[in-house]
Amino acid sequence: MLEQALDADVSDLLLLPQLTHNVVFAIRKPPTCGGRRRRPPGRTGRVLTVFSLRRVGTGKTVVATNLAAALVKREGRRTLLLDSRPAVRRRRNSGSGSSREKTIYDLVVAPGELDSEKLAGYVTQHASGLDVLPAPLRPEDAELVTKARLTSLIEVARGSYEFIVVDTSPFFSRPMLATLDRTDELFVFAASTCRH
Repeated sequence: MLEQALDADVSDLLLLPQLTHNVVFAIRKPPTCGGRRRRPPGRTGRVLTVFSLRRVGTGKTVVATNLAAALVKREGRRTLLLDSRPAVRRRRNSGSGSSREKTIYDLVVAPGELDSEKLAGYVTQHASGLDVLPAPLRPEDAELVTKARLTSLIEVARGSYEFIVVDTSPFFSRPMLATLDRTDELFVFAASTCRH
């Protein structure tokens, strides 16, 4: 796997589990590989994508959440946790208890142009200072979060945040591929195949 990663122009490999400060250090250090894609001028935020082909049990969401929280609390970085996992039927309430949190679906289908002010109106701020944009609540809503809409969201978020941590779907859908295409750092969780 290491040889395949190096052939694919990966600049670093981090074995997990790992201490939080080691993960943050690996993200902050400049890339050593000359062939890495450069971000267009004016886009400052880095997209960190956490991915696994398994639906459950890899710890992907725990790592994405803790990574985003560590970037805020330990590094003082303006960070957005973007949940693009498949929708499951669940109810969420905002921290104030007044109404449910707005989701990616609510943002991308809202009328008007998507810009940083509009994005700020749809995120929920956690007590830690981390901004969160949850996944759609219903599967039918998730279908309206298209590749173009997710791409636009990521590009707007780049201008508003230093880091965008994306907790991804385990499926290679068009929105998922659009996310991977805009990723600066990719954390892949591979499931163990050994049996006891």
